[in-house]
Amino acid sequence: MQRSSRGAAAGLWRAVQQSKGNALQDVSTFVPKPLLGPSCSPSLLHQLRQCLSTATIQQQAVAGGQQLGNSSWRQALKDLKQLSKFRLSALVALTGSAGFVAGSGEHVDWAGLAWTSLGTMGAACSANALNQLYEIGNDARMRRTSNRPLPSGRMSPAFAAGFALASGAAGLGILYFKTNELTAGLGAANIGLYAGVYTPLKQLTVFNTWVGALVGAIPPLMGWASAAGQLEWGSGVLAAALFSWQMPHFMALAWLCKVGEALCIDVYMR
Repeated sequence: MQRSSRGAAAGLWRAVQQSKGNALQDVSTFVPKPLLGPSCSPSLLHQLRQCLSTATIQQQAVAGGQQLGNSSWRQALKDLKQLSKFRLSALVALTGSAGFVAGSGEHVDWAGLAWTSLGTMGAACSANALNQLYEIGNDARMRRTSNRPLPSGRMSPAFAAGFALASGAAGLGILYFKTNELTAGLGAANIGLYAGVYTPLKQLTVFNTWVGALVGAIPPLMGWASAAGQLEWGSGVLAAALFSWQMPHFMALAWLCKVGEALCIDVYMR
């Protein structure tokens, strides 16, 4: 009797291995009846099949839940990158770090550079999130921006506002406590200038282009102020270079608008 039980257990293990999670597969196909022994009734086979099916369903549910969880996290991270315009924010932080290096002289404080870049990144993420909060309606009407987190409904305005507040507070806090008041003040001014002046003016006048160019010229000033503790003529040269570069950039986009009104609206309202 014991030998028959051991044989039945071994046969069941082989059945589980061969079934590979197929809840609808009949166990009796894989377990030889002689191995189960004469004491194995059809009801036992039915119970074994139900047990295998239940275990398989549980495994599939766990795997599906894990896959859904991983997908949700990936989508959430993707949405946060879109909300903060991560690549653009990283570029802003890079221009700020260039100003820091240029204003450091012969010796660069690498820890200070890291804090300045991180704080500038936080401020830029906040400004970009506020920009998208303001333009939910406009983004929803354009094909290129309609799939952003806010107009698509994947993210609530309240969450986006919380993210903007948190990233802005973190960025400006880092700049204030790890660099100096001047750098933090420039960062706060740039958030206000981008989200509070440039963004609304996009609907009113083409002169918003000049405001946008000014916004792009401030990060090098922030980096220089962080390194030197003040603004000097060299920081003005960097800011002027960034300001001058942005005007041809915007004008090139304006030239593309001549191709058609739809393209003009899509490019200009980005």
